[in-house]
Amino acid sequence: MSRAIPAVFTGLILSIQLAAQTPEPALTRLRKSGVPEAPGSVPVLYPPEAKERALALQQSIEAAHAWFQKQLGIQVPVVLVLLDSAMQETISDHNPIPHNRPSKVVPGMILIPPPLGLSKPRPGMDRDHVPGGKLAGEHVLFHEDGHLIANTLKFLQASPFVNELIANIFCVAYIRSQRPDLKWVLESELDLSAPPRYTSLFDLENAGGGNPANYFWYQGKLERLADFLTKDQDFRTLVEKLEKVFPAGPYPGLEAIIARLEAIRPGFAKELGPLAGPSTLLRIAPAACQEPTNETRESLIVIQNDTDSLLDVTHPDGHKLTVDAHRLRPVRLPIGSSIRLPDDTCLRVRDEPSLAVFKKQ
Repeated sequence: MSRAIPAVFTGLILSIQLAAQTPEPALTRLRKSGVPEAPGSVPVLYPPEAKERALALQQSIEAAHAWFQKQLGIQVPVVLVLLDSAMQETISDHNPIPHNRPSKVVPGMILIPPPLGLSKPRPGMDRDHVPGGKLAGEHVLFHEDGHLIANTLKFLQASPFVNELIANIFCVAYIRSQRPDLKWVLESELDLSAPPRYTSLFDLENAGGGNPANYFWYQGKLERLADFLTKDQDFRTLVEKLEKVFPAGPYPGLEAIIARLEAIRPGFAKELGPLAGPSTLLRIAPAACQEPTNETRESLIVIQNDTDSLLDVTHPDGHKLTVDAHRLRPVRLPIGSSIRLPDDTCLRVRDEPSLAVFKKQ
């Protein structure tokens, strides 16, 4: 004879099921793996052979994080993690550049992977900061911490340009105020191993920064822009201005973003330099549809609708995608797959990011 299960037990069973399905936080997995950890206001986890570097970087980020929190009157728990290949496997994180992971249930993490060796020493660097030195890439800590703190302030999240610029403002403001020994970061350019493939702000905003070297090139340019915005401005006041003009919400478009930054500091648009240039994404046009390949790697098509009407296209799985009038829509799909257009032609995904522009007839 079956009996109804009381609602309280139904809820308990559902909670247990959800808990079993929820992935264990990456920080918990690292701690369970037994890697060394140094406690502090910003704890640091690290491979055993990286202890000296880990403790040096920990001392640096603790000072910077305390300054940010004091300036903004907030508390944001953060953990620093220096990764090796085994730790990357533990948390399934193979991002080759420094990055961060915000979290609502555990402290946010600043993750520093093994160095890529893409840049050369910059003028003004001391021995500790050259590639391979124990403090190499120190200023990147301030940038990644800026991301984690900005995330708690509910800034606009839909713009890679805004996100990266704000993180650089944190970094630059701290260096200008507290770390004049790092002024070479602001006064010299990265000398990268290869010239950038992408140089347009449009491409950063809509298709990412390209390969790591290209991405570092973008970051160098954004450091210059952040320095332009922070000069002669109080850090907290500037953050409040940015919160006001970039609240959480829909993406306003690149032109509107630049106009708002121009209002904060006149001359900003002129400072963009090469970033203001046209897109260098591969331009593609509609063509006959083809059968998909078995490729699993993905690439990106940016659909730019410059007409006055909605543009409805069809995803390879059959569902409709709408591109609003005078708007963009990036779509990531396996290479070789196709997006079908209303006239039964297709946009085929290439092995590099591409741009398809639809203009008024």
